[in-house]
Amino acid sequence: MSEEERYFTIKEAAKLLGVPTASVKRRIESKKLSVQKRLGKRGLELVIPKRALSLEIMSLIPGSRQLNLCEFETIVIKRFEAMAAGRDQRVSLALNKLCEEFVQLRAEINLFNSGAGDDGAPARARSKDQSSQRREQERALLSLP
Repeated sequence: MSEEERYFTIKEAAKLLGVPTASVKRRIESKKLSVQKRLGKRGLELVIPKRALSLEIMSLIPGSRQLNLCEFETIVIKRFEAMAAGRDQRVSLALNKLCEEFVQLRAEINLFNSGAGDDGAPARARSKDQSSQRREQERALLSLP
């Protein structure tokens, strides 16, 4: 494979074509889409050359003209950017959820602390036994490996 040639896996080709991977495999089996074999992470895998994928994309668009490589590359880049934007949106939503949870936890901590006295102890006084039991538990936790 030369450096200028770009190859796509079946999964990547399916995303670019907007079809399920089974459809891409059917096109390969029916010889409508040419493939090459290469050694991948899990052994021999089928890859689709960029030129073959370009022809397949053009066959899906009625009355389209043959794209040059630069135009095809622009289309592919835009599709990958769109896919990445979807991932970014999911990450953004997850971060917003975490921020909301953080605000709720902070409010709960403030509410808990508002019930504490000036020395940081809870409003009701702890008995001596409770305090010593807690210290023993803390020591036991600290001594664990």
